[in-house]
Amino acid sequence: MIDPLERWRELGLPDKPDYAGLLTYGGMPYTQDPAELAGVDVAVVGAPTDDLVSDRPGTRFGPRAIRAASCPPGPHLAAKIDAFAELRVVDFGDAAVVPADATTTHTQIERTVGQVVA
Repeated sequence: MIDPLERWRELGLPDKPDYAGLLTYGGMPYTQDPAELAGVDVAVVGAPTDDLVSDRPGTRFGPRAIRAASCPPGPHLAAKIDAFAELRVVDFGDAAVVPADATTTHTQIERTVGQVVA
């Protein structure tokens, strides 16, 4: 498991600048190893594809944009709950999509989500 905040924690800092380091959902640890999912409550998986759209492609950039816009840990302003403190969350990366091959892409999305569910 990779901790994207490790280098900043070594300096005694709680967080990193948004523009630096590995981009993960909410700055959470990153893994692609299903064995490291034991005890995890939430695993974020991206499916960056839009090959079957006919008019407005762009959703392929969604997983990266969601990670970039995700908030760092802290209490939700209205609910007053810090989900990252209550749940063990990891970023499991993106499914291995293959441009212009919808069948393989969908198979890989199912495989990646299946690893999380298992």
